[in-house]
Amino acid sequence: MNDAMSFGIHRVWKDEFVRMLSPYPDTRILDVAGGTGDIAFRLVRSLDRAARRRPSPPSATQSTSPSATQSTPPSATQSTPPSASQSTVKSAAGGDVSDQTSNFSLDFSSPARAPHAVPDSLYSLDFTSPNADSDTSSTGMDSLSPTRDVTVFDLSESMLEVGKLRALQAGLDSRIDWVHGNAEDLPFADDSFDAYTIAFGIRNVTHIERALDEAFRVLKPGGRFMCLEFSQVTNPLLAWFYEKYSFQVIPVMGQIIASDWKSYQYLVESIRMFPDQEEFLTMIEDSGFSGVTYKNLSQGICAIHSGFKL
Repeated sequence: MNDAMSFGIHRVWKDEFVRMLSPYPDTRILDVAGGTGDIAFRLVRSLDRAARRRPSPPSATQSTSPSATQSTPPSATQSTPPSASQSTVKSAAGGDVSDQTSNFSLDFSSPARAPHAVPDSLYSLDFTSPNADSDTSSTGMDSLSPTRDVTVFDLSESMLEVGKLRALQAGLDSRIDWVHGNAEDLPFADDSFDAYTIAFGIRNVTHIERALDEAFRVLKPGGRFMCLEFSQVTNPLLAWFYEKYSFQVIPVMGQIIASDWKSYQYLVESIRMFPDQEEFLTMIEDSGFSGVTYKNLSQGICAIHSGFKL
């Protein structure tokens, strides 16, 4: 259904979202509203690419000058433990606030307003099936494995089951934890994660401010918050077309393809009600985040917001 309504370009949006984070190895990530695993799988693969790019530390003999090596008996060189010269510098949250994007055939880019906005990019729609937020029980920190890279957190148990099956089929089940609960009441200790991601989920939270406060609480100092969500189109002509498409085409496609008019009618209504780019930026700042920016995708059909816990 997502591919049909977005012409498949939602995948490019998600790729850009993860590329902007660019997590380093050993980054601990919480992916909220990520039950089906779309973002989590991308995050794990991004971590693997980062690990392959990380240069190996020089050996003890390589870091020694030629003259020193010649004057050192062979036995002394051999007795130096390999770990003595190793040193690794890591960034907890990963990523760079100022990102450059590559060209794409559907580029509706336009300048975003300074100082908060970063340049617009060119991607398209994701019509993730909506799930209304409500109170549920959740799983605490005791169930999490410290060796797993990503914790997927979702209100919908059925979505989590889909994600678990997909992870097993992809051979990524050992890399991801799956936790059921409410984004407004995260069952994790303070300062637990290096990065918090949420894609196409925060508009379905009943009290967005509470979810943002919880995101700030569970992030470690220096941790990064990133949100990918539908937003407000900045180009008047595109805005007119997008409005017609959203309200006159999307619910009909939902009925034809998924036999579900109401859910997709709710989808377009929730997008219209969600705060615009600047208003949402202010909400993130009010929760305590610093260095908050956003990047428009396809002239604001969607936007990526980013902030840091400093």
